[in-house]
Amino acid sequence: MKQTMNRIAKKAGMILLCLMLGLGIAGGDLAVSAISVAAAEEVTNGWDEDHTHYYKNGRMVTGKKKIGKYWYYFNKKTGAITKKKLIKIEGRRTKYCYYDAEGHAVKGEQKIGKYWYYFKSNYAMATSEFVSIKLQENIYKMCYYNKKGRRVKGLKKIRGNYYLFDKKTGAAKVGFQKVIRNGKTYTCYFDEEGKMVLGDKTIDGVTYSFNESTGNFVDLMIAHASGNEFGGGYHGQAGDQTGTEVCIRSWYNRPWNCVLRPKNSVFADKIAYAMERAAKNDNIGYDMGDRNTLLHYAKKVGYDPGRVSALCETDCSALVSLACMYAGIPQSVVMYDSSNSATTGVLRSKLMSTGRFTLYTSNAYTKKTGKLKRGDILLLEYGHTAVVVGRHKIS
Repeated sequence: MKQTMNRIAKKAGMILLCLMLGLGIAGGDLAVSAISVAAAEEVTNGWDEDHTHYYKNGRMVTGKKKIGKYWYYFNKKTGAITKKKLIKIEGRRTKYCYYDAEGHAVKGEQKIGKYWYYFKSNYAMATSEFVSIKLQENIYKMCYYNKKGRRVKGLKKIRGNYYLFDKKTGAAKVGFQKVIRNGKTYTCYFDEEGKMVLGDKTIDGVTYSFNESTGNFVDLMIAHASGNEFGGGYHGQAGDQTGTEVCIRSWYNRPWNCVLRPKNSVFADKIAYAMERAAKNDNIGYDMGDRNTLLHYAKKVGYDPGRVSALCETDCSALVSLACMYAGIPQSVVMYDSSNSATTGVLRSKLMSTGRFTLYTSNAYTKKTGKLKRGDILLLEYGHTAVVVGRHKIS
């Protein structure tokens, strides 16, 4: 009796279901009803037929949802999948995510409209931050994305420093670069972090100067003996310990109080050449206490500092004196006395007495670089001296 009642109840349930679906109770109709029921059960867990909505346990999903290996976002009101749209995701930390044409949350660089954006490993859009992007093995580019998430290009000031970003790739540029500011073209240098250098920067053993406000490269180069490995004048070890004790560097305002210009260009070139040779010879260091040891060895090789092979020392005026000897001025003329090279205090009078120099004292020569030429001797009497070796060309 119980089994009969169950069969009647089951049959009644099927009849009710068929009536609700608008179908008959014949065997064929029952088969169609079974398929419809199966389809209904499938929709309750997964995508609908248009792949527009997603259901879980019979409920339409809204908000963000990970399905398989992708994250999706479904409209909170309609449940429709989001495609090709930037969405603000509220949470412990608000973030913006982008969903592509398939509805997948994206990572990495993405061009949306006319701007480039970057989406991090957590799918959040990078804003007001630098991002290092791997291009290939051991090759990266550094880009910056502003507060709107847009990749910047050109010259930008960020947190007190200037950076130059490539207009096509957005990569921060390094090294010497041409920069246009206010209609003027400057040559500037950007360090390994992409920051524009202001002031002095030693690059491959040469110290370059860059304008403190514009970053413009001071391309006039001078050679001089500048200081020992401790930055002082005495008690240094023989030889150039740092590569900068005797060196070539950009012009700077020491300040100079006069310029001695050789009247003959060949003579001027020889003075500059000797200074270059000294700067490239690391056997020559700086020490005021042993300033004449370079002259001692150079005298044996035609006053050519480039041929000195023994460790020795010099100072600024002793080196310039030697360069003049190499160019042809007798040693006896430029010596302070029989055993001591000329000092900055007497160098002007010693050299001018030869009749081979023209003296300039105006600001156009002592405070600016435009009129200076190769072989010019810069002098701050009782202070420092150096020689102009030419202009550094940036390719």
